[in-house]
Amino acid sequence: MRATIGSALAAIALASGCTGPTSQRDPEDLAVRAPATPTPAPSFLVHVVKFRGETLGQITEWYTGRFDNWRTVARANDLAEPHETLSIGREVRIPSQLVVRHDPLPAPKKKRSPKVTAPTQPVAPGEPSVEKDGAEPALPPVIGPK
Repeated sequence: MRATIGSALAAIALASGCTGPTSQRDPEDLAVRAPATPTPAPSFLVHVVKFRGETLGQITEWYTGRFDNWRTVARANDLAEPHETLSIGREVRIPSQLVVRHDPLPAPKKKRSPKVTAPTQPVAPGEPSVEKDGAEPALPPVIGPK
């Protein structure tokens, strides 16, 4: 019985290509083969939020040229919303393969408030109006149906 088990094991070893103990194998067969080209580490352009009101969508559109890239940038920064206002000092990493411009995001334009003028004093009918600083007199109020 022992002879049949031993011969069966020998037949299995030969069929599987095993020629003996592992110490007799060729070292090249045991070596772990590395990839031909090493995978480069991902590189990023880092933007630091400087102005109140900056959003991921604005930053993405400025540096990549497309708002639609916000999802890729969001994954790199663990963010979820493109319109969420980011806190000042927050670093936003933009993957280098998406970057089309390197100049910094400009300051937001200030909103223009309407020009406020001083209210004018109403002039009673029949009185001449006198302007300060030697300017022309103001015209009397328009009379007519309301």
